[in-house]
Amino acid sequence: MKTEQERWVDAHTLSVSGMGWTEATQPYTRLPNRAMTRVPESVWSLSRHAAGVYVSFQTRATVLSVRWSLISSALSMPHMPATGVSGLDLYHQNERRGWTFLTNLRPAGVQNESRIALPPSAARTGAFRLYLPLYNGVSSVQLMANNGQSIEALEESERPRTSIVVYGTSIAQGGCASRPGNAWPSMTGRDLNRPIVNLGFSGSGRMEPEVVDLIAELDPACFVLDCVPNMGDLQQEMFCTRIKNAAALLISRHPNTPLLFVGQDTQNTSTHISVVNKWQQDTVASLPETRRSKVAFVRGVELLGADNEGTVDGVHPNDLGMRRQADAITSALRRLVTKAR
Repeated sequence: MKTEQERWVDAHTLSVSGMGWTEATQPYTRLPNRAMTRVPESVWSLSRHAAGVYVSFQTRATVLSVRWSLISSALSMPHMPATGVSGLDLYHQNERRGWTFLTNLRPAGVQNESRIALPPSAARTGAFRLYLPLYNGVSSVQLMANNGQSIEALEESERPRTSIVVYGTSIAQGGCASRPGNAWPSMTGRDLNRPIVNLGFSGSGRMEPEVVDLIAELDPACFVLDCVPNMGDLQQEMFCTRIKNAAALLISRHPNTPLLFVGQDTQNTSTHISVVNKWQQDTVASLPETRRSKVAFVRGVELLGADNEGTVDGVHPNDLGMRRQADAITSALRRLVTKAR
């Protein structure tokens, strides 16, 4: 008879999505190990956060236990709760509504364990998705089903080049969603039924050539570039050069892949963003005409709504702001990706 210890299943042996590269030594690090000496130190450090990574599995259990070990004891931030920074989100596949939120697993420390009673509605499909923390890393995740039930990988049907790569800032990484499934890239992934590779780096989405060169190794259905909020301190010449060079590199490596540029919105009246949004739009508009059909914008003013209720601090979206941003970007991606195929 197996002991309880033997019945724990390492989540990394199941189906892990949201990873652009698979050669990392640490199983949920978002960049490959060779990036450590290539990209800025802040980008590498933030790549250890598991933003956008999720585990898909199937089980007929009625009770699921989950253990996870965090790499940092900083469970929360002043403007973002521990449920989003360091917690997990469990979704199940509903027969009528698709991926549906089930519960959040709240962290209490570096070592955590939760026990979840699964409702009959979840048991009907037996398909689950577990989103990992947005602003913390995990060194291990383990699952255990009750009554000797098995836990197996759920291989979601994915055609080649269906993923979407999002490169951006703290907002793309998930700040400040209350839980992992509410980050806008995760919402957009469920809306489009496509895997999203979240390469949001808080304060560090600055289109450095080294980072763009690394991202260009990937071969997605679309690149989403959402870096304006982290580039506002650059002089106009450097700002425009980075955007132009990033676009040129991605176009040269992926001539048939669309690019979606996202502007910046804010509900903090002390932040003036219209100039940098125009710099980005003018720079991209100067790309060769042959690329125009494969390039699109989401304007900043479309992202958060007009009621000043979409952020926690005037800049970072709350859950309502994340939903609005996901809606705007999902709509643009539907048009852009469909047109490009």
